Amino acid sequence: MSSRCLQTRNEIRQYLVAHQPPESPARISDDESLLESGVIDSVAIMDLIAYLEGAFGIAVGEDDMTPENFDSVNAIAAYVERKRLSASCTASPSVSAT
Repeated sequence: MSSRCLQTRNEIRQYLVAHQPPESPARISDDESLLESGVIDSVAIMDLIAYLEGAFGIAVGEDDMTPENFDSVNAIAAYVERKRLSASCTASPSVSAT
C-alpha cells in the first residue's frame, strides 16, 4: 500500500473521530461499519462528503453515494483513491492540431 493511501486513510479516520457523536464507539476500526455502529448517519454523511470533496479535491456524484463507498474507513479511502486516480487519468493537457 502506498504512503498516499495510508495518509488518506489516516486523514479520514481523524476526521471521523473528531466528528463522531458522543455515543459512538471511542475507537473506529478500518473495516467497521460506520452506519451500523452509529459513527455516521444520513446527515453526517453529507458533512463527510463535503469534507472529502474539499480535502481531497474530488467530486462525489449522487450515483457514488452508496454503502459500498462510505460504510467503513477502508471503503471511503479506496473510493477517494479511485476518484483521485480517475481524475489524474482524465486530466490531460489539451493538444491543438496545427
